[in-house]
Amino acid sequence: MHVAIASPPANMLIVTLFYPGGREEAEVLFAPLLALEHVANTTKERPYPDANTILTPKVPWGIRRQYHGVAFATPLRVDFLKSLADSLAELRSQVSPDAAPSMIMLEMTEKENMGQLPVGSMAFAGRQLHHVCFVVARWSIPEHDLVARKWVNKTAAKFDAELERTKHKEGVDINLDAVRVYSNYDGLLLPPKQIIGTNLPRLTALKEKYDPKDVFRTSYALLPKKSTSL
Repeated sequence: MHVAIASPPANMLIVTLFYPGGREEAEVLFAPLLALEHVANTTKERPYPDANTILTPKVPWGIRRQYHGVAFATPLRVDFLKSLADSLAELRSQVSPDAAPSMIMLEMTEKENMGQLPVGSMAFAGRQLHHVCFVVARWSIPEHDLVARKWVNKTAAKFDAELERTKHKEGVDINLDAVRVYSNYDGLLLPPKQIIGTNLPRLTALKEKYDPKDVFRTSYALLPKKSTSL
């Protein structure tokens, strides 16, 4: 389930639901959400190719953007969520209407089963009990570059501080040394070590064995660049 703080034009919550089963079971599971007063409700049973395009309108081509993935833990404080909404409104007031597509999207994923396997057992580094948030600024005017990028970094820092507060003051079991970014959001911006963590040496060895020519290299680089000089 994704919960996004977004617009138009004022702040509102956009919830994207996914259930790998029948409609009746999904409606029972999500009944508390479906019962809330809403502006629009487009939930329905749909084929996966269609479901995979639900968020496409929020990610248009041809605009400037900066993404950042950050970690958070539940439960989230209401005051913290309000501060995020206020921060997003402030960005839009500074860059408005250019920054209207910007949003803060919280990924709510059940982590218990995923966390039963040790981090080193598979390549995926996100087998911890925290969740991931997608902070994204979108704008179209180069003059707004600095303001928008600063907002992304400032918002990410808020999440880092809140995660530490949740651990130390709320006593939530969080490993602050775990990988707290997500390759889908930061894969083109950060070095592989920061994304894959302790699994990098093993993953690099598998890459050298099964893809020595580095055919699959559209995201982060696992193999060192080879010199082409004679």
